[in-house]
Amino acid sequence: MKAVIFDMDGLLIDSERIIHEALVKGGKVMGAENMRETALMLLGVNQKQAEVICRQRYGDDFDYKKLCDLKHKFIDEILSEDYFPAKAGAAEAADRIKKEGFRIAVASSSRRGWVEPSLEYAGILDRFEVIICGDMVTESKPSPMIFLRTAEALGVDPDECYVLEDSYNGIRAAHRAGMKPIMVPDLLMPDDEMKKLSCYIAKNITDAAEYIIGGRTL
Repeated sequence: MKAVIFDMDGLLIDSERIIHEALVKGGKVMGAENMRETALMLLGVNQKQAEVICRQRYGDDFDYKKLCDLKHKFIDEILSEDYFPAKAGAAEAADRIKKEGFRIAVASSSRRGWVEPSLEYAGILDRFEVIICGDMVTESKPSPMIFLRTAEALGVDPDECYVLEDSYNGIRAAHRAGMKPIMVPDLLMPDDEMKKLSCYIAKNITDAAEYIIGGRTL
C-alpha cells in the first residue's frame, strides 16, 4: 500500500454534528418532515446531489437554497469561530501515517473554497500532498470519481490506496474505486453493508492509523 486518502468533514474536522443540527433546525423552520433522517442522507455528498435528494423527498418545488441559507445561519449561531475545529487525533494520525512513508491526500465532497480554509484553520492543511474537492469532479460520492481522481493526482494505482471515511456514501465510493475503505464512524454507525465493504471498522482516527501502520490487510 502506498497512499492514504482522507475524507474531511466528520473525519479530519469536527463538523458533521453541527451541520446536522443546523439542517434539522432549518428543516423545522421550513416545515420539512423527517429532516433528521434526510440530513443523514446528505452526509458525504456534494451540493448538487444534496439538492437532488431533498427534492426527491420534498418535491420539485422544494427551496433548497433557503435550506442552505438557514443551515448557514444556524451554524453561525452554534459555532463560535469561523471554521470547525480539528477532530481529536487528526493531526497526529496524519503525521504518523506520513512518517511511515505513505502519500497522503484529502478527497472531500465539499467545495475547494471551503475545504482549504477549513484545513488551514484546523492546522493540518500542509500535511496533504493532494486535495481534491467536490467542485473539481462531475459526480458525487457514492460515485468513485473523486477517489480515482485523487489516486491519479498522487500517481498511484487505486488498489494501492487506503481510504478513511465516516459516511456510507464515502465507503461505497472507495469500494467502487477498488481501494481499501476504513470506516471511522462519526454520526453514522456501521451497518452490515459497511462491515462488508470496509476492510476495517476503526474506533477512531488514531485506531485507523494503527491499523494502517500495522500493515494489516484483508
